[in-house]
Amino acid sequence: MFGLFKLLNNAFFMKNLLQCIGKTPLIKLSGLRSEKDSMIYVKLEHLNPAGTHKVRAYLHMIEEIEKQNMITEDTIFVEASSGNSAIAGAFICAIKGYKFTAFIPNSVSEERSKIAKAYGAKVIICALSDYKEQALRFTEEDPRNRIFINQYINPANSEGFLSLGEELYNDLNEQGIIPDYFLSGAGTFGLISGVAISLKKHYPDIKIILIESPNAPYIHARRNNYTFSYRPSKLTGMGGTTLPKNADEKLYDIAEVANENDAMEMTKKLAKIGLFVGKTSGANIDMAVKYAKKVGKGKVIITNTFDTGEKYLSENLW
Repeated sequence: MFGLFKLLNNAFFMKNLLQCIGKTPLIKLSGLRSEKDSMIYVKLEHLNPAGTHKVRAYLHMIEEIEKQNMITEDTIFVEASSGNSAIAGAFICAIKGYKFTAFIPNSVSEERSKIAKAYGAKVIICALSDYKEQALRFTEEDPRNRIFINQYINPANSEGFLSLGEELYNDLNEQGIIPDYFLSGAGTFGLISGVAISLKKHYPDIKIILIESPNAPYIHARRNNYTFSYRPSKLTGMGGTTLPKNADEKLYDIAEVANENDAMEMTKKLAKIGLFVGKTSGANIDMAVKYAKKVGKGKVIITNTFDTGEKYLSENLW
């Protein structure tokens, strides 16, 4: 009996919360599509620790910095974030025992800064127009002891999501499912780029569909020869004031633009079937449902959630 318990103990217990990152469920989406539509599978990334997909990226980015032997007891990790990154960075640093300061624009929900603070982060609320610049200036004031993670240009951001692509491959391959499309929205372009690299290796014919904010459709606008003026999106975290360096246009076969109102309506519908997620997750699933109708039966569409709905309660979406 003791021997059996020891085996189970080794199988089911984790050494720390970092080992709980990833291995999120992949579910078949039912109830929002007809028999004439494509199959839709959703990777539930909001079920990661801290309730966000970003923990994959921040674990990898911080561990890459650790390899450089730059960290001391005085080191402060710094990030500019629309919320989920601040939460993820604060979560990873809390477990590893590091100090973390996040610069967050005043346009995001108050829950995001409160959750980051709960994990021990110092949070500085800034104007949307210069929160990235303030993070950079803060770092430059003491470059020996402050490290700007800078998710927008850090190549380890995309690398952190290679694990997500490999998990998708393993999940699908185990069931004998071959995906035709993977679609996802983008803010820093970390997730969609990392997943695209991984899935294209396993499925050369897969089509990667990028979903951009209607207020920051950099690639869609370039491909369709029109101009736009940036403004903040209702879909917090999707789109930014500039196109991040993590964007790799050759990876995205199709570029679409989210409909903000449709995305929010889908977010409300999802809560009614037990999937309590944020608005960008609603944008992903809304586009997946539209594509399922467009391409029809016999095709397989994969998408993902991003974060939990609790981060949006003050917005009265529900």
